[in-house]
Amino acid sequence: MSFKEFDLSDYIHALEDFKSNQTEEVKKHWGSVENFDKFIQKIRKDESEVAKPFINTLIDTYSNDSIQHITDRKYGKEASDYIIKAFRYYSENNSARNN
Repeated sequence: MSFKEFDLSDYIHALEDFKSNQTEEVKKHWGSVENFDKFIQKIRKDESEVAKPFINTLIDTYSNDSIQHITDRKYGKEASDYIIKAFRYYSENNSARNN
């Protein structure tokens, strides 16, 4: 399972390109290139934080009895348990790496 959706490097790259190619627009909306750089740095810093609440939401969702029933019926007995364990493993191992 890929968690590429939490990889914001393409988005950050697009912001860097925008800053280089549209400097006047950056200044118009952000006041200065330095303010825009601070915005980009904040996105880089918060990238892993975005994933944590999302993973916890997925764990809560797949822990719901109704969702478990639907998931198990669609993918097989205990599929939801496996999904929950996978998300917990991902969350625990990435938290240790990111802290």
